[in-house]
Amino acid sequence: MKKNNNFDAFDKPDDFDEMLFNYFDKKDENIPLSTQNTIKNALKNTHKQKNISFTMLKRIAIFIICFGIIIATTVYAKDIINFLTSIFTNSNAGIDTAVENGYVQNVDMDFIECNNVGVKVDYILMDDHNLDISFVYKYYEGNTETKFDNISFNNISIIDENNNVLFWLSEDTIPNHNLNLINTTAQFNNVEKISDGTTYRSSLLLTSENMPVSYILTISINEIKLISNKKLINVDGNWSFSINLDNKFANRINNEYSYISNSSYVNSVVSNVSETSLILELNLNVLLDESKFLNPSNIVLYDKNNNYYNYTKINCKNISTIEPYNSIITITYPITIYDDIDFLNLHINLSAENFIDVEIFK
Repeated sequence: MKKNNNFDAFDKPDDFDEMLFNYFDKKDENIPLSTQNTIKNALKNTHKQKNISFTMLKRIAIFIICFGIIIATTVYAKDIINFLTSIFTNSNAGIDTAVENGYVQNVDMDFIECNNVGVKVDYILMDDHNLDISFVYKYYEGNTETKFDNISFNNISIIDENNNVLFWLSEDTIPNHNLNLINTTAQFNNVEKISDGTTYRSSLLLTSENMPVSYILTISINEIKLISNKKLINVDGNWSFSINLDNKFANRINNEYSYISNSSYVNSVVSNVSETSLILELNLNVLLDESKFLNPSNIVLYDKNNNYYNYTKINCKNISTIEPYNSIITITYPITIYDDIDFLNLHINLSAENFIDVEIFK
């Protein structure tokens, strides 16, 4: 294929291609010879001789074959899983578990080039509580790929087909009143170098108690901040593209747990587990003193095998500060549907004298 510009996505193999190629060149595993030959032939063909559609079909086939091999080949499975669980630079145990179970989408797209900066998305994951997006970048000075120290967005929006604003970063207010702003918390991570030394990756993790069901995400970036050789460079441009999401992100699984508690402080407990998270919402008839109880050592969750879990996020608020008191605690754990846990015990020390015990079960 003729190279159109510096950011041609098929000019050379990506990290996943290289990992597969190196694996089958160096590993001596009991994998069917026909499978090895299929992958070797696909990866050894010169990329410039392929047309785009044929290349995409081969890459999809390779990806499917590899997941099939995971079932039978433990060493190879470890290599693949280590690769997949490193694609999000801001991951947690719950997201890693979802990715290991195939709950992730590879986005096959070219770099969007503007003013010598290339941006694309290569992986994405979305469920009821998390949207994780892996961005890849390149920077050119003239025709030369140039290393840089850091990159971040000064102006970016992520909007779905139903005008839900999942993320908005701008000095301007949202101009369109028809847009529905979703309450999300954003976590950026510093860029990490990819194998070739001039390609970089970072992730944007958005968390929400109620992430909408979306089929198309439109990402628009208008200003990028770049640090190269300790020099700050503000780059204006228009990096805009849409991503069609896999149906699995719409056909989500959300299981609810039942509960038992003998504590007089508990009005109700609502708990549900998704592909990436377990969220517990406790409605209490007690006034919370966050300074005394809001400490990881005061909130303990463990299963029937005495495995203990640390929360990734906690919110608490007093609804009524006069009697009758009412408060809500919302706790997020990196426990997923794939962990298949059927029993949990939650212990919360409200104070030196008062505590709550809740049994949570399927």
